[in-house]
Amino acid sequence: MPSALEDPTQPPHYRPDFVAPELEPYTVLLKDRQTTATIYPISSADQLPMGLLAFLCDEFNAEIDRGDTYPLFDMLHIDTFQNYWFGSFAGVMLIGSAPVLEERRQWEKECLGTFYIKPNYPGRCSHVCTGGFLVNAGIRRKGIGRTLAECYLDWAPKLGYTYSVFNLVFETNLAARRIWESLNFKRIGRIKGAGILKGHEHAVDALIYGRELVEPSEEPVGELRFDKIKYYLETGRYPPNSDRQEKSRLRSSAAHYSLRDGVLMLKDREVVAEPERQIQIATQIHMQNHAGINRTTSTIAEKYHWTRIKETVAMAIRNCAECRQSSRPPPKRAKKEFSDDEEDAMASMLDNSSHNPHSHVGAGHPGAHPHAAHGHGQHDLRRVNAAVAAAVNQDPSLLTTDLNLGPDVDDTHGLIAAVAAAQQRRNDQRSQGHGPSQDVRQPQQQQYHQYFQSAQDTGRHDDIPVDPQMESAFEDHGHGGEEIAIARALIQANDSPDQDDNNIF
Repeated sequence: MPSALEDPTQPPHYRPDFVAPELEPYTVLLKDRQTTATIYPISSADQLPMGLLAFLCDEFNAEIDRGDTYPLFDMLHIDTFQNYWFGSFAGVMLIGSAPVLEERRQWEKECLGTFYIKPNYPGRCSHVCTGGFLVNAGIRRKGIGRTLAECYLDWAPKLGYTYSVFNLVFETNLAARRIWESLNFKRIGRIKGAGILKGHEHAVDALIYGRELVEPSEEPVGELRFDKIKYYLETGRYPPNSDRQEKSRLRSSAAHYSLRDGVLMLKDREVVAEPERQIQIATQIHMQNHAGINRTTSTIAEKYHWTRIKETVAMAIRNCAECRQSSRPPPKRAKKEFSDDEEDAMASMLDNSSHNPHSHVGAGHPGAHPHAAHGHGQHDLRRVNAAVAAAVNQDPSLLTTDLNLGPDVDDTHGLIAAVAAAQQRRNDQRSQGHGPSQDVRQPQQQQYHQYFQSAQDTGRHDDIPVDPQMESAFEDHGHGGEEIAIARALIQANDSPDQDDNNIF
């Protein structure tokens, strides 16, 4: 993860007016809960034994040759490596708890890894840092990479950095990605096709990670903090190089934590320090009933303890395929299509209304036919409104029981069919000479007019919407609101809880 525009042959970015403080070695207990290791701060390459420098140079060149983590093509000479890795500030991790680096050791067996810290940008932006990490290829999968990362987060703020960024984390480097995401680094960018890596036919994307750095006075986080508590409870001694403040914290913690068969417990809850096991537990409990973040967190907290349980649960839920599927918005409801018979009924009503001198069906839609709208894949409901209203305007008695509105009255299709059927019955009765006479229809119409006038006076139906185009058409014709009242009554007769299908007027 080299810094931006970095050239290994050039000196690191200069940080004006900054003097590096003296940092104490960083002693930890490894993942096996038995081995102690120490990370030594290196502010000058002169502090390194030559044998250790040569070993680390060989390890780094082997990593370059593998071609899947660093972007460099050419291996580095030892002098170039020394300038590149130790030119600013670095840490080297060795087995044991010796207070200082010793000259003669079996570095290939005792050196576990190293990292550097340096400015990511020069000058005015030199308070933003980056880092590079290297783990002994023969001693991997022991939690060494995460321990180095936690030490990096502990030391970087003490060196005056306020933000950390990693510019090139290749998408295929899953181990590094898991570490940074578990330590609250956020993805702040992606570079398409950034790396031409060995073993890949196509260029691999690179992710950019970043996060603000904690204050140096804050307590160590995660696995390291629990390791120190366990070490203190197991041995009765403070970790090497603990300052007075840390010793006080350990004594205070010992009153709440205990050991049970070698397992660290907080009261009756097991302390889970390993991030891999944390996400495994969160995933298993969430998969039991796919509960939400709060309920899953509460269930975990009954048996287990670790810092930021809720963030781990959130990650588990985001990775749950079933929850991602169920959270998708429901598919849009398909609009109903009119059948040919219904469209013919609409056309018939439009044609009949065209012979009625009181009808304004064609207002706004001259010469329109239902099949024309069908060709465009959608139906103009205003034409439906006009057709139904025109039929009622022509024969107001259609609003009586002759409509025979059934249980599907809230459906546009059913309403059109009912009006068309009633109109057909009226035509048949007239052709046979048995249709209702004008003197029979007139009292019915007068009765409706009285009812609607009363409703208008009392305001009972003022909230019933009417198509603005229809209202203006009726007003222009000058019937004193008679047709509008009929339209309102028709809407009231067809009120339904299903709002999606109740959009006729």
